[in-house]
Amino acid sequence: MSCLLYDIVIEPLAESIRKSSLEGFKIQGLGERVLVLLFANDTLVYMNEKDDNKTLKQTIRNFCKAFTAKFNNEKSEILLIGTKEYRNNIIKTRTVNKTNNNKLDQIIRIIEDNNSLRTLGTHIGNNSKTSI
Repeated sequence: MSCLLYDIVIEPLAESIRKSSLEGFKIQGLGERVLVLLFANDTLVYMNEKDDNKTLKQTIRNFCKAFTAKFNNEKSEILLIGTKEYRNNIIKTRTVNKTNNNKLDQIIRIIEDNNSLRTLGTHIGNNSKTSI
């Protein structure tokens, strides 16, 4: 029963993210965008280099306030994609979108090369031996 209740409560967060100004990634040939995926208690948000992290943070804050929930930043992880230079620059500056000087919270772990994160039942990462 708790899984069903969790699904009912978490879907409004996913819908809020979908309705936000975040673009995510476009799937070539389909015209569809990938922005948020949910599986069990994992939530993946896909953002592109133009997306504003402040928009995501505000969406999560609004959800938490409406549902009297607490978001656990300590469990949040970021997996960067793009060129090695691009990834290293974000790791060094903790800034994704330079146009709005949008710094990532220090508590959020950035997955560096040769490491992985476990999500949706598998390990993924850049140059990680455990990734798919």
